[in-house]
Amino acid sequence: MAARYVAGMWLFLACTAADSDLQIVVEDDSGEDGSLAAVWGYETRPINSTCVAHPRPTTEAAVKLTRVFPEIEIAIPIAMLVVGDEFWIVSKSGFVYSVALDGTRSQVANLSDRVFDTGYEVGLLGMALHPNFPATPYIFANFTATESGTLTSRISRCEATPDEVFRDTEQILLEIEQPEDNHNGGHVLFGPDGYLYLGFGDGGGGGDPYENGQDLSTLLGKMLRIDVDVETAYDIPVDNPFVDVFGVRPEIWAYGLRNPWRYSFDHAGTLWVGDVGQAKWEEIDHVKRGGNYGWNVMEGMHCYDAEACDTSGLALPVAEYAHSGGASIVGGVVYTGSAIPGLRGAYLYSDTLTGELSRLDVDDTGTYVSTTLLEDSGIRPTSFAVGPDGEVYLLDYLDGGIWRIDAVGNDPIVEYPTTLSATGCLDTTSLIAYDVISPLWSDGAEKSRWLALPEGTSAEVGEDGEWVLPIGSVVRKDFEYGGIPVETRLLERHEDGEWAGYTFRWEGADAALVESAETIETATGPWTLPAGQCLQCHSSA
Repeated sequence: MAARYVAGMWLFLACTAADSDLQIVVEDDSGEDGSLAAVWGYETRPINSTCVAHPRPTTEAAVKLTRVFPEIEIAIPIAMLVVGDEFWIVSKSGFVYSVALDGTRSQVANLSDRVFDTGYEVGLLGMALHPNFPATPYIFANFTATESGTLTSRISRCEATPDEVFRDTEQILLEIEQPEDNHNGGHVLFGPDGYLYLGFGDGGGGGDPYENGQDLSTLLGKMLRIDVDVETAYDIPVDNPFVDVFGVRPEIWAYGLRNPWRYSFDHAGTLWVGDVGQAKWEEIDHVKRGGNYGWNVMEGMHCYDAEACDTSGLALPVAEYAHSGGASIVGGVVYTGSAIPGLRGAYLYSDTLTGELSRLDVDDTGTYVSTTLLEDSGIRPTSFAVGPDGEVYLLDYLDGGIWRIDAVGNDPIVEYPTTLSATGCLDTTSLIAYDVISPLWSDGAEKSRWLALPEGTSAEVGEDGEWVLPIGSVVRKDFEYGGIPVETRLLERHEDGEWAGYTFRWEGADAALVESAETIETATGPWTLPAGQCLQCHSSA
């Protein structure tokens, strides 16, 4: 029997065998004689045959993630390159590994002693092969260093073969001092024109305190374009937009970027950039020659920290999403593979914090429309890549895995119940009520909580002392004002062992499933209903 002290009371829980009773007894120690008197509890466990986790829903897009090389784990993989029929996986700590199709892994580079990696937004952040590799035997890396005593973004070139990077051949091409250890950008990419494109953030801090985004005398907050097929470190392409403009760095291709995190060219030569937002909006840009993408005048399609702003001459993003649907975009690729015909031509992107995988398409009116493919992919992606098979891969920083986007095949579409009553969890008499020691403040809302275990199962206590709830378990939390329900959230442990969350908006005697984040009015003001963001906080951590 375990004991928990809750606000002046001792809570005793006895979790017995699956066919036995669960007994919860709360005893108050405030009696005059110091004795413990039972206050409330369950003498027998409620019978629960209706409130159980449902099959994980799928969408009409019908895609899934398949882990390739499941035995391979690489700490914080940051980029994937294709070398023949093998993968090079770049780790943020400075290591590069080659992974063969049979899963054999070998180390091709160790730059860890040159890379400054504190675990934040610094480290080895990008790498690219020369387009004519291995005939032109060079790799190009973007990493942070502190050898000079100042945090610096460094672009270096090393000689390499498909089996090894020769670190002693490093030639430093470009260095940029970084005032902060965030917003370092870091991607390195050759364009179809053969030039090297480099994306750098605004120098860090919050809100662009150094005003670099709109300052054309600095390389921070910019997309650069340089020619590295020269005898010197690099040259400036003659058609760069600011060549010979006084006071402007000629390397600049575009500006007004906050932190471009992953970008790619499609087959039409369009440069797609995922630019990480400040506090409200994530954006996707088509970055063009000389374009000004607004930061810090604008965040996404909105004036930043102002009621109004001068938007003349600014290039708006082709798409954006609010922080109710994520908070750190991962720019992706346009799908051109053959395994999933329904995705061809769609731009795929994700979000590091939510793991949500989405597609972006153009409708008949020329408007870009976003569709969620996987509400919670179960991973926390850092980067997309196209493999030697033409299919799209994702790297996961949580467990160092490599995942491929696959078609679900002929699996039927699974829909989640659209009302709380249809879930079987509307009636709380079959659920186990509980409370927490330290509830969070939720704009003054009153909260109630219940636990539902499938009949015939029991919770277990893991080796680390944490509860392990069986597959099929449901945890429910209600929010209400003055006895009027506003929102119900369910956390369900699905058949694959993973958890997912669902939000319901109360309408009279029942509640409706919230399929996209929305804000409603309550007696005390606006209330935001999330949709699919539960695991941002209810994570493995």
